[in-house]
This record gives sequence, structure tokens and C-alpha cells, in this order.
Amino acid sequence: MRVLFLTVYFPPEVGAPQARIYETARRFVQWGHEVTVLTAFPNHPTGVIPGEYRGKLFARETMDGMRVLRTTLYPAPNRGFWRWAAKHLSFSVTSLLASPLAGSYDIIVVGSASLFLGLTAHAISLYKRVPWVFTVADLWPATAVAQGQLSSRRLIKLTEALERFVYARADGLIGVTQGICDALVQKGVPANKVVHIPNGTDTDCFHPDPAAGEAARAALGLDGKFVLMYAGTMGLAQGLAVVLDAAGLLRDQPDIQFVLIGNGVEKPSLVQKAQRDHLTNVSFLDPKPRERVPDMLNAADAVLVTLRKRDIFAGALPSKTAEAMACGKPIIMTIMGEAAELLERAGAGIAVEPERPQALAEAVMKMKAQPELAAEMGRSGRNFALRELDRTALTKRLEELLLGLVNAGSAAS
Repeated sequence: MRVLFLTVYFPPEVGAPQARIYETARRFVQWGHEVTVLTAFPNHPTGVIPGEYRGKLFARETMDGMRVLRTTLYPAPNRGFWRWAAKHLSFSVTSLLASPLAGSYDIIVVGSASLFLGLTAHAISLYKRVPWVFTVADLWPATAVAQGQLSSRRLIKLTEALERFVYARADGLIGVTQGICDALVQKGVPANKVVHIPNGTDTDCFHPDPAAGEAARAALGLDGKFVLMYAGTMGLAQGLAVVLDAAGLLRDQPDIQFVLIGNGVEKPSLVQKAQRDHLTNVSFLDPKPRERVPDMLNAADAVLVTLRKRDIFAGALPSKTAEAMACGKPIIMTIMGEAAELLERAGAGIAVEPERPQALAEAVMKMKAQPELAAEMGRSGRNFALRELDRTALTKRLEELLLGLVNAGSAAS
């Protein structure tokens, strides 16, 4: 099978979509499939394109046996709706123009970051006469509306019409949570067109490693500390101000340290808040290469997973949940809904109501006071990740879906 992955996000960028698509594509190559990735010049999350790509329209690369075709775009950090829209719309156009250079393929897999890319995939599928599937990781535009990024009624109606068009034209829709799958069906998408394939992780790469964790703690000066770690995007959706507020409530606990690793549009304001409130128990670190993230997680006593208090996030499941579980680390989660239900089912941590600093602080103290409970949560999470969130098993499910669509298309022709 020849597969074209169409995505604005891809390594060397760091993040959940990048990891999901790269790890999936790499497995496809290992299983004998031909893989081409049509993506953008690296620019996330800073909005800055590295020097080696500047002045170019396209670039060809090879990565772990897959062909990578990169295109230019309007680079912008994910701050403000119009710049975000310009970035994704520009990539939809340049990727369509570059698509003839991608060679031959039997199916297109869209790693969604916007509905605009659905239009591109649909256009390519028409002239290539191949099926395409669309990955729904966020219910857009509902998420943008919930976060206050999109308020114009006309624009909301226009984007909702685009949403209906894309979902109707795709040959398959992949929902990364059950809540998203249910919402798609409620929107009128036939249930047999929707497949639930959750965000998982590489359980070989992300695994318990006490020695690596101790080395990372020593390097970061965290010996003797009870470490609460957040590793990921610091954006609008994450609502990380609650972590700083909880840290303020726990400033009289000198052995508790909050460590926030990553980047994003909210990081500057979070750093300013920590400085303004004199939160010496909060540390900020730059994003780490993907291969370093397991060491960082193993350095934690507990991992933080946060989202803002919005109804739209009731069906969300941040990918860092699977990574923490795979490393055998207990989780403190400020999310209600599907993610909290999964955490409880796995027995892997404590979920508290979002945007309640006191509840988060109490959960931290409970985890710290009961190390045996925390260790048991970590073991339960690791076992759950092996059973239900292993990337290889999830990629097999995707492979079956794609082969079914390709074979059905061949039979019809």
C-alpha cells in the first residue's frame, strides 16, 4: 500500500500530532508500505522557519525510509484567529500545489489541524482518484468558539458549513476520542464511517526507567524534591494558570517543585506570573527533543495533565496521558469527562475539577503523603497503556482501515 500523509505538523517539531503521524508512518515503512509525507517547513510553535528552509518553495528529504516533501507557508505562532487561519490556509494552498511532486499513492491520510486541509485532500483525491481519511483531533470550529478565538456569527456559520462539507466528502473519519466519535455521529456522519483510534504512545520508548529519571533529576537540581511535571504545549487550551495558583498555595512546602517543560503562546505570561508572584517552587524549561521526554517524565513523582474548564473538552484526551502512563507515573489531571473516566478506569491517578487551584493543591498533597498509592497508580497506568494505548496495536487498526478503503476502491473500479 502506498500512503500519503498530509499534515502541517511533523518532526523536527515536537508535539502530539507530530509524534502520532511520525510514529505511525515509521511503522508503515517497517511493515513494507511506501510512505510519503507532505508537510510544511518546520515553524511550530514559534512561527519561525529555520534558516536552511528560507527562500525555498519546496524541499525533499528522507526520514527513516519515508519520503518527506515540505512546502512553504505563512509562518505564525498560534496566537490570534486570523494569523492562525492564514497559516493553515496558506499551507492548504502550497501543499495542493506541491502534491504532483509527491508521486503515486493509493490513499491519503490527513492529520488534521484545520478543516482547510480537508479541502486540499478532497481536491487531490478527485484528480488522483484515491480515497482519503480525515483525523479529527479537535471539533473545529467548536473549540475555537469555546476558547473565545472565534466569535463572529457569520464566520461561525461559514466554518460550520466547511465542517459539514469536509466530513461528508471524506471516505473515513478517525476520532481520537470516543467523545469526538459520538459528536461526529450527532452531526449526521454515518456511524460506519467513523472509527475510534485514540492517541497512544510508543510503550517501548516510553517506559519506566528509574536510573534515567534519577540522572535527569540530578542534572536539573531536583534531588530531594517532590516533582510535579508538565510536559507539552503551553497554549490557551491547557489553562496552566491553575498550576501556578496551586503552587502559590503550596509555597510553604519547600520540598515540592512544579516543573513546566515546553513552549506555546501562553508561556511568556505564565513566566511573568510566576515572577510576579515570587513562585520559586515553579521552574520553566525549554522543549526537549522527543527522545529526551521519557527521561523527563521518569524524573517526575507525578505528571500533570491540564485543560481549561470548557464543555468542548469533556470529550478530550491529551496524548501526554498515555505517555505518563507508559512511563509508570501517576497522573494528577484537571479535566472532567472522558479523560477523567479513562484515568479512573485505569486506576492511574487523581482527577480534579478544572480551574480549581485548591483542589489541585490538595491532590498534590495526597499524592505526596501516600507514596505507596502513587506507586500503585503508576503500575496500573503502565499496564493499561500496554493493553489499550500501545502505538503499534493502534497503528495496526489504522492499517486495517486503510487497506479496507483501498481494496474497496479497487473493487469498485
